[in-house]
Amino acid sequence: MSAKKAELASSGRKDEKARKKLEDASLKLSAQLFFYKMGTMVVNAVFLMATWKLVSAWYGGRPVARLPFHPPGFMTKASHAGLPGDDMTECSSNFIYVLSQMAIKGSVNKFLNAGATRALANHSQKPLLERLKKVD
Repeated sequence: MSAKKAELASSGRKDEKARKKLEDASLKLSAQLFFYKMGTMVVNAVFLMATWKLVSAWYGGRPVARLPFHPPGFMTKASHAGLPGDDMTECSSNFIYVLSQMAIKGSVNKFLNAGATRALANHSQKPLLERLKKVD
């Protein structure tokens, strides 16, 4: 009876060591993935700030669109920001820029291959999760 207990205890320690190794490997992969994501996020942020500056320099203070409606109160300041006058149907370039960025951000991320990080994360963790299940 004691031989079986000793055998179970030693296999439990081996399982615990294997689990610890897999958790360490998972942490290392997560850190590498974080740095990869960080690089693409920095490039994306620099690109967005540069285009914001260009659009503001080209169209600053001039209406670029006329809305066919009066915007709701919470959108009035955003849509008319930086424009002289009281005609709230005039729309600033910053508002159009923000709307277009919200609309095309997913496509830009796919083009810059930033969407691959999620697939990479799922792919790199699958073998680790399968090994953890075997240990259990």
